[in-house]
Amino acid sequence: MSPDARPNGLHPDGGSSGPRAQDPALLIAAHGTRSPAGVAECAALVDRVRARAPELAVAHGFIELSPPPIAASIDELVAAGRRSIVVVPLVLFDAGHSKTDVPAVVNAARARHRGVTFTYGQGLGIDHDLVAATHERLADVVPEPERSETAVLLVGRGATDPASNAEAQRLGRLLWEGRSWSEVEVAYVSLTAPRVPEGLDRLHRLGHTRVAVVPYFLFAGVLVDRIGEQARAFAASRPATEVRVAGHLGSCDAVADRVLQRYREARDGQVRRDCDTCVYRVEVPGFESKAGAPLVPHHHPDDPSTHGHGPHATRDLHTHATPEARGVDGTAGSHSPSGPHPVEQAAGVDRTGGPNGASRPHLSDGASGERMRSRPDPRAPRE
Repeated sequence: MSPDARPNGLHPDGGSSGPRAQDPALLIAAHGTRSPAGVAECAALVDRVRARAPELAVAHGFIELSPPPIAASIDELVAAGRRSIVVVPLVLFDAGHSKTDVPAVVNAARARHRGVTFTYGQGLGIDHDLVAATHERLADVVPEPERSETAVLLVGRGATDPASNAEAQRLGRLLWEGRSWSEVEVAYVSLTAPRVPEGLDRLHRLGHTRVAVVPYFLFAGVLVDRIGEQARAFAASRPATEVRVAGHLGSCDAVADRVLQRYREARDGQVRRDCDTCVYRVEVPGFESKAGAPLVPHHHPDDPSTHGHGPHATRDLHTHATPEARGVDGTAGSHSPSGPHPVEQAAGVDRTGGPNGASRPHLSDGASGERMRSRPDPRAPRE
């Protein structure tokens, strides 16, 4: 691999003062954005992770929208001599990207690099430090004496996965417990309801005259910008309600430490997935078509193992995945609610004994197709 083909700057063996060869490499799988500020924040986070764990070889790649693609970063790690790679999806809540898109890339990489061990971790989820970091963003715009008379609108990304949306509600409750905010309401910026204007209107109707809006996002991007625009537009239409907009998480120690925790869990075989309410496992009302349906990844122009979708995709290149991304035999993937989901194939385990059943080795090297054709929430406003 030429030096120009090393997007993460990795070199064979790392050198005597660099990462230890015996430790599995860490591949951080981020979503991607066209925002230069968001790309810079992601790079800063990766550097922060490296600084906190200098013994590890750390690389990153993107699902879409930004280079390098995840597959290229995996290939770079392999070219640098790494024979064990832990992939951690850099998402706040597990949903389609971490449950289907990233596993498709991992399974395809496993097929390409037969001598390499891949271990798939969990998304960041919720922990004490991330809740505290969110509170800190709010504290930056609301001083302590004002908090008891300030309501909070926590804004998540939104998903077509009910369990993911429910996690935002859980975060909202944890943000309220033990703190002095008068109320915490949850809204979403895309894909599901209530949206930002609805959440602000509810708090206004409940009599709150000051609202702090906090985007629960990792990095800057079009959706974070949209949240700010919608909050300011609402404030202009309701002069009696003061609206303040807090910052998103960005590159911070809480996020970096959570990434490393997820790495260690995967490395040590301690990943525990909660499948009790996963739409790919059980028939959730309104989403019945997802349970056990075929999973078909889509082609992203920068990476045959990823996809482009929605209004920000390259529309003329929105095609089905290549045979390599679909599986060793080139067939489109599917799974049964009683069989292993691709996220389990990527992790090399099978939990078909039940949602919380014990892990057992899964022998298939193939990649099931990924991203389901999901039916949008009929209650949600259209994009």
